[in-house]
Amino acid sequence: KERLNQSLKTYLTALDYRLLTAVQSINLNSPQARLEQGYALVYKEKTLVKSIHNVNPNDALHIQLKDGITHVVVKSKGDSHE
Repeated sequence: KERLNQSLKTYLTALDYRLLTAVQSINLNSPQARLEQGYALVYKEKTLVKSIHNVNPNDALHIQLKDGITHVVVKSKGDSHE
């Protein structure tokens, strides 16, 4: 019986560790964690903007930051080498 209890305790400890690391991974990769790191999410209408090719001058964008949302209008665009 003692051996069974020890085996069960070891198994539960391993499961607890796996759960803890999974929760930490989810928290580190959450959108809110990225915002806290200084990143922003940019939306055009309700679609996430992933490329400069998805915006044009005079487009209205919504930028989500860690502490709120700002609304901007695109004045111009260029590639990352300008």
